[in-house]
Amino acid sequence: MSATFTFTTHGTPATAALGDAIAAAKGGDVLSPVTVVVPSNLVGVSARRTLAAGRREGLVAVRFETLLNLARLLAGPALIVVGSHASGPAMWTTT
Repeated sequence: MSATFTFTTHGTPATAALGDAIAAAKGGDVLSPVTVVVPSNLVGVSARRTLAAGRREGLVAVRFETLLNLARLLAGPALIVVGSHASGPAMWTTT
């Protein structure tokens, strides 16, 4: 697994760069999974719709996750082992 950073202007150039990055990460295999980290769910939905509309084959096996959701996905199994859970925010109680 590797991370790639691309700097570009916003709008159409950014969408094109994201599409190119997804295609490069898939390496020609349409079913290869790719995760894109986005700053918010709204940005993820917008990017997914924009990219899917511009592709004949659509988007297959591409996940758009916020950093928080990605941390929950990655840490979930470890938290289950210690008896905690990643389904919601931490709760503090006082006695």
